[in-house]
Amino acid sequence: ADLSSVWLQAGVFESQAEWVTESQPAEARLNYIPGEVFSGRVDYVYPVLDPKTRTLQVRLRFDNPEERLKPNMYARVTIFGKSHPGALSIPREALIRGQDYDRVVVSLGDGSYTVHEVISGIESGNWVEIIAGLEEGDEVVTSAQFLIDSEASLAGSFQRLDAARMAHNEGKRESVFGNGTVEAIDAAARRVRISHGPIEALGWAPMTMEFDVLSGADLATLKIGQGINFTLSQSEVGDYVIDIIDQSPPAGVEEPSPDEESSPDHEHMHHQPETNS
Repeated sequence: ADLSSVWLQAGVFESQAEWVTESQPAEARLNYIPGEVFSGRVDYVYPVLDPKTRTLQVRLRFDNPEERLKPNMYARVTIFGKSHPGALSIPREALIRGQDYDRVVVSLGDGSYTVHEVISGIESGNWVEIIAGLEEGDEVVTSAQFLIDSEASLAGSFQRLDAARMAHNEGKRESVFGNGTVEAIDAAARRVRISHGPIEALGWAPMTMEFDVLSGADLATLKIGQGINFTLSQSEVGDYVIDIIDQSPPAGVEEPSPDEESSPDHEHMHHQPETNS
């Protein structure tokens, strides 16, 4: 068989499929030849994704005059995709993926944060392109995402974001269920702070939030540190409020003993989106 020119079959992640076109330069590296780099080009891009691996199949062509590339070998491939001048990118860990929407937490300074809904684009390594929703110079929060000093300050941002979206939907208000641990109680203002688990119906990750409590829910016997189940409904202004509190301990939530102390370690880092030129 003539091996002076060989094809190499590669799989490209679905999130990077838009980058790849025919004739793009490519490189291949093989473990059995350390330090050696073979240069080639994209010969053909298959029109459909592999249904099992969810990857785009790409055929690369490499000149192989010394026949060092042999059939059935494995290689690490780099394809030099088309550039996106002026594109904003953020660390992958800063992107909070939801079922229908992606979000990013942005620092406003002085310990204040807000939530931006974003449209993400192509991904490369540890970076994600942001098509819309951020501006150059915005400081995005990464590392532990919601475990930051001002967790509760995000509550309003999430609620307003969801309220604005739901205002475009039909006016039917459905109850949402959650569970968590009571962190603080303001009986006079009928307001509680709860460290809750994930609330998938709203796309909320585990975090600490403050809620108003409707008059039908009993606060008299509620205690700090107590595990509860609760029901949320949307108020007329769009915020989520608690309308039912079930004080039986929720599954998987243990109530701490009085002499137990917790000192959560809240960490956060700020990154600025990079501009690719």
